[in-house]
Amino acid sequence: MAVVLAIACVADGLFSSGANNTLGQAERLFPELTAGAIDSFAVTRGETTVTAIKINGQWRVADPDYPAHPERIARLAKRLAELTVSQRIAEADWTETGDEKTFGLDEAKALVSWSSGGTEQSLEVGSAAMFGRQTYVRSPGTRDVILAGGDLANWVPRNADDWRDLRLVPDDLEFDRLRFWGQSRTVELAKGGDGAWRMEQPVNCAADQMVIRQLIQRMQLARIVQVAAPAGEDQPDATVRFAKGDDTLIELEFRKPDDEEPTVVVKHSERGTVVIQDDGLLSLLRLPHDQFREHAVFRRPLHE
Repeated sequence: MAVVLAIACVADGLFSSGANNTLGQAERLFPELTAGAIDSFAVTRGETTVTAIKINGQWRVADPDYPAHPERIARLAKRLAELTVSQRIAEADWTETGDEKTFGLDEAKALVSWSSGGTEQSLEVGSAAMFGRQTYVRSPGTRDVILAGGDLANWVPRNADDWRDLRLVPDDLEFDRLRFWGQSRTVELAKGGDGAWRMEQPVNCAADQMVIRQLIQRMQLARIVQVAAPAGEDQPDATVRFAKGDDTLIELEFRKPDDEEPTVVVKHSERGTVVIQDDGLLSLLRLPHDQFREHAVFRRPLHE
């Protein structure tokens, strides 16, 4: 019955809402709002609240303070700023045969609050509509439901991890030097102008491009499963430094408390102490330096 009610309400609006708007112009729910002006968010769903603040143009998730994924909060801000009214459903049109659960505006709803230029605003966000890129929303303190254009519901976080940047190493990090050391050996690699990696320490020689790419890819694919983890006291099993010229970009200290468990504790220069699940990355970092040298008799061009 709830599904039938939702479809009936929307269908009625398809034939009536257009008469209230100028042809070709959609009514914006927040006409004065611009995405770039939003400087804080708080999303409450039940007893869970996720908070984020923009500092010097960069979003950070609070409790604990942690870098946010560079795109996810920006997408929520963009969708709020562009939110348009597809249909307004008066309370009387749905309370006789339905309830708030029909629109996801019961206890499952999210209260999204934000600050923009000193102005505080908020919106109750329900579920996505059954068809089209639309979302049920409502102004706090009111009972009328709004069917809004856009997939806003898909970008409202359910927990802080939805907003955190859980990449160990961003895949768009621009670096040309890679140094890793531990277990009484150091390997330093440098990328040449042709994109090929070359070993500089402990010996100056050509490097095995496949092994180097595999190592870098493993670090880029690794995902953080816990933030604000207790720091390890032992000597690192391996330390990795990404640099651009002489400038260090990221430094990682890897510690594996138990060789029988997949948990690896990483002291991250940008994210504090975090935890990842080892998928063979530490084994690659522990390889003797000879494994990173080129062993091919004939070198293949990189484009082959």
